[in-house]
Amino acid sequence: QDAIFCARLGLTDEAKEITLKKMTDAPRRYPTFWGPGHDWVPDHNWGGSGMVGLQEMLMAADPYGDGKIYLLPAWPVQWDVDFKLHAPQNTTVEVEVKEGKVVKLNVFPESRRKDIVLNSNFIINDK
Repeated sequence: QDAIFCARLGLTDEAKEITLKKMTDAPRRYPTFWGPGHDWVPDHNWGGSGMVGLQEMLMAADPYGDGKIYLLPAWPVQWDVDFKLHAPQNTTVEVEVKEGKVVKLNVFPESRRKDIVLNSNFIINDK
């Protein structure tokens, strides 16, 4: 769960390094048969914690009980991304980042846009 914890702590470099290891193809016949489980393969925890860590790097929804949605809290500026995630209060957030700029930010319902907190390492591209 290290990638998850690093993302929640805002440790971008550490979260990046661990997530890359977690999401790399396994050296087995089936690339998603990750390991190393101590007594089993495939290790569903390996890929599962990798995916949760990735989501935590992209969005932290209401981590302080303030209703805020923190975007890209541990996302590397060098990585482009296009995602859609669900947050509390029936909220959906769509974001696209290219070259460190947020080129798409859709929040549904629109009333929740006021609750968005963007990582200060990123800028919103004003076209």
